[in-house]
Amino acid sequence: MTNLHSAQIDLPSGAHAPDPWDHGGGVQLKLGHVISKDAEGKPLSLVGDFVWNWTYCTARRTRSSLPFYFWKTKGKQTVRGGDVTAQRLALMREMQYLMVLRVYHAQRMLGFRSLGIDLFALGKFARYAHEKRCSLRDVLEQVTLLDGYITSVPESQCHNVVRWLTFLREEVTEAQLGFVVAMPKKWAELKKRANAYGRSQSQTAPLPTNIYLALINALDSELDDIEKHQDRLLAALREAVILHSEFKAKGLKMGASFGPELIAKHGLVEFLTRKGVEADLGGLTSALTNIQRVCKLQIHTFSGMRDEEAENLPYHCMETVKAGHGRKHSLFVGATTKLNGARFKRTRWVTTDAQGFRAVRVAQSFADVIYKYLGAEPSSIEKAKDSYPLFVSTSYLPWVAILEIPKDSQYAPARALHICAMSEILKVAMCPTIEAADIAELVAIDEFRDWGTEPDFAIGMPWPLKYHQLRRSLALYCNASGLVKASSLRRQLQHITREMSEYYGRGSVFAKNFLRDDPVEYKNHIILDWQDSEQEAQCLAFTRDVLNSDEPLCGPGGFFYDLKKQRGEVMSSKEVKDQLKMGRMAYKAHPLGGCNHVGTCDKQKGLRLTSGICISENCKSLIGKHSKIIEIIPLQRRIVANLQPGSIAFEMEKEELDILVDAEVKWRSGNRPMSASQGARHA
Repeated sequence: MTNLHSAQIDLPSGAHAPDPWDHGGGVQLKLGHVISKDAEGKPLSLVGDFVWNWTYCTARRTRSSLPFYFWKTKGKQTVRGGDVTAQRLALMREMQYLMVLRVYHAQRMLGFRSLGIDLFALGKFARYAHEKRCSLRDVLEQVTLLDGYITSVPESQCHNVVRWLTFLREEVTEAQLGFVVAMPKKWAELKKRANAYGRSQSQTAPLPTNIYLALINALDSELDDIEKHQDRLLAALREAVILHSEFKAKGLKMGASFGPELIAKHGLVEFLTRKGVEADLGGLTSALTNIQRVCKLQIHTFSGMRDEEAENLPYHCMETVKAGHGRKHSLFVGATTKLNGARFKRTRWVTTDAQGFRAVRVAQSFADVIYKYLGAEPSSIEKAKDSYPLFVSTSYLPWVAILEIPKDSQYAPARALHICAMSEILKVAMCPTIEAADIAELVAIDEFRDWGTEPDFAIGMPWPLKYHQLRRSLALYCNASGLVKASSLRRQLQHITREMSEYYGRGSVFAKNFLRDDPVEYKNHIILDWQDSEQEAQCLAFTRDVLNSDEPLCGPGGFFYDLKKQRGEVMSSKEVKDQLKMGRMAYKAHPLGGCNHVGTCDKQKGLRLTSGICISENCKSLIGKHSKIIEIIPLQRRIVANLQPGSIAFEMEKEELDILVDAEVKWRSGNRPMSASQGARHA
């Protein structure tokens, strides 16, 4: 009797599925069963292989594998026969059978990333079983062993253990598995830990402004240094490729002195030494990988991309779109597979030419050397350009030669560009030491999170940089420029802020079309972070400028909130957020302090920058501060002094100055406007 099951794999268009699995014969591991196929539908990997080749089951067809060796090895793709002991082999076979169950019995379609996470978690189970000198079945079947494993699991892996135990208990039968998975006594505790870790990860910390500025400056400095040595680096790479190929063609081996002599010839010894690498071909390769890391991090910083999106950017990823009044938008054009299964969709991110495109141009110049050696020219044709990654792997270089030249022109991106793989020298530059002022900023942003108990954010430790922090920081600080005290950081962000405001703002053509055409990806793009951060920025600014103000507030709106504070009727952050979300209040920076007007202002007209009309008309939304008006008056005096007395412009600006001077006297003395109570009723 046959009982066929199809693989629950989310395959890209044109890919061939694994052979159906027959459970008719009961619990048995069919080592010769075809678990993956190549582009032509021929067997690529069998169930019994130590590594399942999953390359043609992924959207980009980049080299992808599912390895079953669970112990630490030096090589990634090679396992020496002596390493596979009888116990290890038995555990690997158990892992393979459980992965077969996962592939054929999952209740949702699985992609390569999900399977990789599942196999990684299963490998942790196997390592524990190996230490206890027992089988995986023993661990899963015996409560004592299972509870012991759960106790040893770090918070980051709790969710994966929950997923495996739920799958084996609820989605496969005893007949298919061959035994019953025990219910651990620590089950409730495990789920609680998993949920707590999930919540902590969803509450992404933005970078404190000093750390954010230090990172941006460090990236700028690194790119300056790279561009200064760029011509020499490219010349050395080109010559190394040519000479290595010539030596190989003659059947000769390059001597040990070849690399150092080449590096010295091109004047790169000091540069490589300063970067912490050897002055030889290996060091040159490491330097190239570090250059790719810097360029990728710059792209994250000025676009808000996710890790995989930046890693897989095509070589031709820059697009310039005309905007109104002769302006242009600079866009990255890539693809995403997030929540799209194995199917990737074209996606765009706003950036700037001076910051985002700068990094791409540097990365392209080094990619050109590798592609030329491979005999390839990156295509800009829509259907082909994703085959040519911007960050093409340095493993293709002839003296590295880990990757073979692909026959299908599907080139692999570099896989070692993550933050955690940065050299120590780069980490020191990009991850400044946390200071007390940084924690104070985090507390101001999220007062309910106990920052002091989180070891990652301990004072004196390096900042734990993550890509999603860059995304959150970009969205938050570009929305809340008033929160950024350092003028140098405001200058660094001013261009990207303008671009994001125009392109991502609510009601923009891009936002409307994006939401209409791809509502799923819309929820995962930085555009949603941007729009959500608008309210968060208003809340943080209102809390700082109004609720926590250490000076008396002026104007009708300011008087209203001062009275509430005197009565002890201070709004909580949650109440402020709720009011902002429901559209019952708003807050934005104002030359004289702040404004809580909801909707479009009907008073700010023309080119007036000082907003004296808000004072003269006793605007109920004005939340004034004496410290602000005394900064404005000298600027207004200079404007008046530079105008022709008697001119219309002079009379207008002089009237504005008189309003400000009169208000300054009243605000300094603490006098309140007569209509303050009226303003309070409507604020």
